Amino acid sequence: QGVTGLPDSHLAVSLCEQLQNQATLSGETREANQSGNRCSFHPSNEVILYCKECEVPVCNVCMDEIHSNHCTVSVKKALKDRRAPVQALIDEGRNILETYCSFLTILRDNEKTLNENKQRTKNSIIETYNHMVQKLSENKDQLLSRVDIDDEEFTDRLKKHRDRVLADASELSAACDRAEQELKQANIGFLNLETSLTLVVQKNRGKEAPIPIRAEPSAFKRTDTPLPVLGRLPVYVTLPDAAIPAAPAYSDYVTISVPGSKNLGIAVSQEGEIFVADNSNPKIQVFNLKGSYLRQFRTFQCSPRHVALDEVGNLWVVGNTCTDLEFSAVQYTKQGEVLNIITLQTSWGRWYTGVAVDKRKNHIFVAQNSIKLDNNVVQVFKPDGTLVRTVTLGDAW
Repeated sequence: QGVTGLPDSHLAVSLCEQLQNQATLSGETREANQSGNRCSFHPSNEVILYCKECEVPVCNVCMDEIHSNHCTVSVKKALKDRRAPVQALIDEGRNILETYCSFLTILRDNEKTLNENKQRTKNSIIETYNHMVQKLSENKDQLLSRVDIDDEEFTDRLKKHRDRVLADASELSAACDRAEQELKQANIGFLNLETSLTLVVQKNRGKEAPIPIRAEPSAFKRTDTPLPVLGRLPVYVTLPDAAIPAAPAYSDYVTISVPGSKNLGIAVSQEGEIFVADNSNPKIQVFNLKGSYLRQFRTFQCSPRHVALDEVGNLWVVGNTCTDLEFSAVQYTKQGEVLNIITLQTSWGRWYTGVAVDKRKNHIFVAQNSIKLDNNVVQVFKPDGTLVRTVTLGDAW
């Protein structure tokens, strides 16, 4: 179980389970070995010696048949002699496995980020498309409405002209018909119609002949605007597949010796620079992975104790400011420029013993211990000095 108030460490839980499983397997293996130390060539005989030349356990029959002139030792001594190199191989294998696990974790996080970015991009494209469709739909409705309005206005004009012409034609046609009928019948009545017919004809004689109205329905003209484009996606350069980082060889180590200094804290950057907090002097010393000195810079604290790197590669250093009761957490660039200062509250018998950075949330964890070991805490800060929370560890060191 993790510490109350701090995020659970799934890697720690997994390692604990692996250790428990290894312990169980070791017990089972010991029981199997006690009942199964039999020769693979002569199962009825127990293994009593180990042939150093052939590097195999042997029984009495094997000694007589094959290994009589070979150098042999007891199985117990062989186990003792081979334990160290086998354990070294196991440790190296565990280190390689840990490297693989870290690499797989990075790939998993990258895949998650890739999927999130893909979904955001798709949502953005769909949102832009819907917005453009909405604008086009509004423009379509406006154009169709304008067509209906123009058509109604033009139809009204045609109707007015038709009604006026029909009225005149009807009056003239009726007068002509009556006069023609009276004329055919040779009745004296047509003499009386002459006056009225003359008036009607004179009325229409002065009018201009109606000019047909040219029908011009609303014409739609496409604009020369090119088709709208939703947007563009950046062109990504295909990079070669990431290589699995090689685990350091089991025997690789770096020795850094600084005369007259007391080194407590150390951090290693992705570029392979080793930052060492010199508790005896107000400075951070920088070395490469071969242990060669590169540079140093003076610190705000008189006695820097511990150092950690954040996500962008800046350093957080915890140490005494001037006296044993004045502590601070200071953020530096790799060249020593001060970026932020967080004053740490403490009292007699208490001091700060470690610093770490949560690179995902960019939170700074500072461990504070007491001389009585009864009220040890971890304080969590934001880079601006805001205290996020305090986790009490009790007597845990």
